[in-house]
Amino acid sequence: MKRSLFHILGSAVLALGFSVAAPVWAQGVGTPWTQTSYTAADVAEVSSRRIFFAHNSVGNNVLRGGQGTGGGGVEDIASTIPLRSGTQPNTPGITDVYTSSTGHGANGDPRAKIAGFVTLMNNGGHQAQIAFLKLCYIDFESWGGATSVGTVEGAEALFAHYQTTLNTLQQTYPNVTFVHVTSPLYIRGSSYAPATAARHHFNQRMRQTYGSRVFDLAAIESIDRNGNPVFSLDNVSPALAGDWSADGSHLNDVGSARVAGALISFLAQVSLTPGHQPGPPSPPEQFNPTRQYTGQWIKANPENENAWGLTVLQNFGNARYIFVPWYTYDSSGRASWYIFQGPAEGYGEWTANDTFEASVYRYTGSPWGSTPYDNNRINDSIVGTAKLTFTSATTARFEYNVEGSSRTIDLRKLD
Repeated sequence: MKRSLFHILGSAVLALGFSVAAPVWAQGVGTPWTQTSYTAADVAEVSSRRIFFAHNSVGNNVLRGGQGTGGGGVEDIASTIPLRSGTQPNTPGITDVYTSSTGHGANGDPRAKIAGFVTLMNNGGHQAQIAFLKLCYIDFESWGGATSVGTVEGAEALFAHYQTTLNTLQQTYPNVTFVHVTSPLYIRGSSYAPATAARHHFNQRMRQTYGSRVFDLAAIESIDRNGNPVFSLDNVSPALAGDWSADGSHLNDVGSARVAGALISFLAQVSLTPGHQPGPPSPPEQFNPTRQYTGQWIKANPENENAWGLTVLQNFGNARYIFVPWYTYDSSGRASWYIFQGPAEGYGEWTANDTFEASVYRYTGSPWGSTPYDNNRINDSIVGTAKLTFTSATTARFEYNVEGSSRTIDLRKLD
């Protein structure tokens, strides 16, 4: 059964007064790394590689253990991996730099950290086989400093700067494999809403652009010990699970061990790239919606076809992500719900600007109002395909082939 992990549009769905299956969290080019288990072979492989890591306090938790206690980090769970502080990664193991304490970028100034990473790479960091920079949760808080990022727009500009800088570094040092890390998180309720959205947007851009070259620290932090996703107050942006936190932002011993294991397995499987590598792999041509289409859509001339339609919802942070519940009736006249969404593998994709094609899913579950409600009865199945072409801000063409029925219908958006 295919189930989504994060409710991109959950709050918007609830605001419209109905409950449906969770939209997917699209992952871009390849799959970011979230596996937390590691093997002895992984430890041996990391021990043989020259790795350079620039970070601040959460990175220190991952390498040297939980905040204030020092347990659970790489140093604790895999003590045979050489670990040293410094700027010259010229021997096997992990060489790391704490950017704030070495003058290479303080918390609250992410652009200074990026500039500091360039300086470090130019002054010896290029001896590494693998190199990466981690930003901090504070870099996305408006109170973090005048140079921090506190809006989605600011996060987008910061990511563009990061991408340009890393592309240049990769061209300058083609024998270095540059990998990427999502920003760590706060626990639910500890971060201002605009900063939470900005942090989530930056992390999404990392995933979409670098895919399997991303160590997804944020995703690993946001799944609790029972495997459940944890969200911020907006019910959209992931939050740090309290199980792994020492103080609401840093990692405790258990959290440090969890993330350290994930980092070991990630660094062990990264393919080294000797020779010229001009940057991250280019994604296929990307099509987009040219407008915001969120709203209720019905048949253009509904006089003889009342009481059915589509609800189009687009992600506030990235309008490419669309979630469409279709309320209609089956061949027996029973009220039915269908859903299509994406872009994501197995779900749907923009195949041209303003044209979205997708698999159509039908969901079944525990009867509404039943006590207790049985989540184990929720199931989904692909029942056909749909194509939605927006021809203007208020008109569209809907084509479908679902459960043996095919049709093309002109739609209009309700005022």
